[in-house]
Amino acid sequence: MIIIKKNVACLLINPDKKFLLIQRAPKDDSLPGFWELPSGGIDDGEDMQTSVIREVREESGIDISSYNIKLVDSESYSFTKENGDIKNVTETTYLVSLENTPEVILSEEHINYQWASLLELEDVFENKEDLIYKRINRIFKQENLE
Repeated sequence: MIIIKKNVACLLINPDKKFLLIQRAPKDDSLPGFWELPSGGIDDGEDMQTSVIREVREESGIDISSYNIKLVDSESYSFTKENGDIKNVTETTYLVSLENTPEVILSEEHINYQWASLLELEDVFENKEDLIYKRINRIFKQENLE
């Protein structure tokens, strides 16, 4: 089966220029153990900004509704789920510069998190062709965050 999905993601950056990465639970049927940005699907009737606020709150416990939420990237990719389904995703990424480093409360979909710098990102992703690795580096460069 081929699944077509539109997602939103959020690059949350604290004052130390570290960003939040969360790790998917091993029981998840989509990319178990994968490190990612807070992200997820757009619910019916939801606009993208409302969706990114909801997803960040659901996955990390962080409320970004009072922050400037800037659209910074969009890309399409495909992967095969554990059950053999092919998932075609278009993911739009937003940037939020936080005033502090808030407490993270993970959802059941995730098992770990870290606030990482670009240098520390090298240790998280062995594969430098990984979409999240490349996206974070691309956004840091285009937004002059380095």
